[in-house]
Amino acid sequence: METTLWADPAYPCDPIRTIHATAERVSRTLLHLRYTVIGDISYLRIPEPAPPFRTARLWEATCFEAFLRAEGSNAYIELNFSPSGQWAAYAFTHYRQGMANAPLPAAPEIMVTRSSEQLDIQVAVSPSLDAGPYLLNVAAILENSGGERSFWAASHPSGGPDFHHPSCFIQRLPPAEQP
Repeated sequence: METTLWADPAYPCDPIRTIHATAERVSRTLLHLRYTVIGDISYLRIPEPAPPFRTARLWEATCFEAFLRAEGSNAYIELNFSPSGQWAAYAFTHYRQGMANAPLPAAPEIMVTRSSEQLDIQVAVSPSLDAGPYLLNVAAILENSGGERSFWAASHPSGGPDFHHPSCFIQRLPPAEQP
């Protein structure tokens, strides 16, 4: 699955032209995500490399996210990836309800490459998914050098950025391949 993300109109980020995102369900237990930010990367505040551990509040800085919901379910998981290598994983029982840490068997592998015109984040993550199809929302939060944030997604609900909103789950991941 490949998509283009755009900034919520209330939170523009003019030096950044676009973000391309891809998601590939390699197996029931492996998901590959890639986010490619194109524009003047020097405009962004990018977290420095840090030990790759689970932490909270990554969305307060430049962060890349994925939300997965099994078709026909209200429950979903939220995955956060920082260019620092830190990450978070949450499980929700319903729209913004019942939040708990989601189990992951291993820390996600986050690879970052950067040039003056491109920031590339590649992630291999192993969330606990059922074999069936999933609905997906890939998103990004970019913090500029002045501390202002822009919110990027393929779909934005009216009323401001809300990546959790059910209307944002517009991409479809097919069922897992049978072994």
